[in-house]
Amino acid sequence: MRNYFAQGVFLHHVGDNNGLFRALGKELVEHRLSSIIRILIADDFKGWRHRAQLLLQARPELQVIAEASDGFEAIRKAEVLEPDLILLDISLPRLNGIEAAWRIRQISPSSKIVFLSQNSDPEIVRAALSTGAEGYVHKSDAERELLLVLNAVLPG
Repeated sequence: MRNYFAQGVFLHHVGDNNGLFRALGKELVEHRLSSIIRILIADDFKGWRHRAQLLLQARPELQVIAEASDGFEAIRKAEVLEPDLILLDISLPRLNGIEAAWRIRQISPSSKIVFLSQNSDPEIVRAALSTGAEGYVHKSDAERELLLVLNAVLPG
């Protein structure tokens, strides 16, 4: 009997059936990878991107895979990476978050979008949610509400 550790998964090989080992290993790796939620954070203020990462650390399956500091960068990264979740600010330079969300919906339709913004104007919030976003969290409430919103939006 041999034990292996590959891609963060501990595998135990029973017997000499290499096919069984490969299949079991693949299944375990795929299961582990499928439970990870890949996140893109788009905010022009690096401090907020960092704060969001700190809040997300409470759930180990939430992995920030990229950051963007403007709307066009968010669109490019969403297209290439196809994240499971995008935390998107509204007040992004070059292209605002609402317009970016409309474009992201076209190129990465399976990505869920949650706005994380300081804007509390009801019209802006309605416009943001009209993009098909799954949620909206005011930055002043992020510590208290972000994970609650993500629990409602994300599987598991």
